[in-house]
Amino acid sequence: MELGWCELSNEAQGVNPKKTDSIQYKVINQLKQGYYDIIYDDDYSGEIADIVTIKANSDKIEIKFYHLKFALVMQLWNLLFS
Repeated sequence: MELGWCELSNEAQGVNPKKTDSIQYKVINQLKQGYYDIIYDDDYSGEIADIVTIKANSDKIEIKFYHLKFALVMQLWNLLFS
């Protein structure tokens, strides 16, 4: 999944206004380009996933769960180059 530029330390998109540089906003917009019937933003306490997608086919129902995580730049730098 190509997300383009997003702020890795900013996981949630919020509600109003939405944070358009967040990981969640970018993932949801990428998923909107797909074939899903429902894209559900479930980014709250006790959620099963941050995003849930549902597609009803003639022979099955596809349900996919996406769990997103933020990263701090220095933590990423240390992970990549240690």
